[in-house]
Amino acid sequence: MTKKLMAVALLLFLPFLPYEALAAWDLGINFRNTYNYPTTSDGSAANCLSSTGPAVCSVAATANYPVSVSTSTAAATNVGWEQAVTGTINRVAGNDNRLTGVAYCCNAAGNKDFRIDLPQANCSYTIHLAYGDPASLQRVAALAILDTTTDTGIDIAAQTIASNTFQDATDVNRSAANWPANEVGKSYTFTTTILRMRLMGSALDFDTIAHIRVVQGSCSGTALPRPRVIQ
Repeated sequence: MTKKLMAVALLLFLPFLPYEALAAWDLGINFRNTYNYPTTSDGSAANCLSSTGPAVCSVAATANYPVSVSTSTAAATNVGWEQAVTGTINRVAGNDNRLTGVAYCCNAAGNKDFRIDLPQANCSYTIHLAYGDPASLQRVAALAILDTTTDTGIDIAAQTIASNTFQDATDVNRSAANWPANEVGKSYTFTTTILRMRLMGSALDFDTIAHIRVVQGSCSGTALPRPRVIQ
């Protein structure tokens, strides 16, 4: 059989091969002041643990994009602040690991963007948020998720957020005890590979973010999954 005929035969047979599903790209980021807070076994300079699996910890307050990160559920990508925030702080050690610290700004100092480079455009991504402060209320705090510069509608409206409560991605307020089991993600189809989480800079106190998680869903024009080899 010629190489051309073999290639045609393989293409005809390919749809009937068993396929191995590819794992979704899933990146979580916890904001805090030190990698190992609240316990020294929490992680290292590269990774820290969230209660749902490996996640990156962002401790920088400087404009540090691009920082290359990867976890067991997310291939390497670049993340980081595009503008410096006021600071990062460790807050409540007894909270769920995703809610123990925050990055904060802006006290009317202008917008600050945290950028996450997505693995692929024209894909649905589900965003999970914990927007609030474990140890202080925040007034007129607001946040927006952007597809490069386009508002995705995943927004936290300007409001007062009570101490140790957090807005999830659907802008529902949840206590620190309630958030881990009940927070709800919100999906959007990104047409670019740039996600910006914007702290709106309108707060009378501070805009504070504890956690963001981005989970890739279905994509348009996605290649066929790889065939699974049967031993």
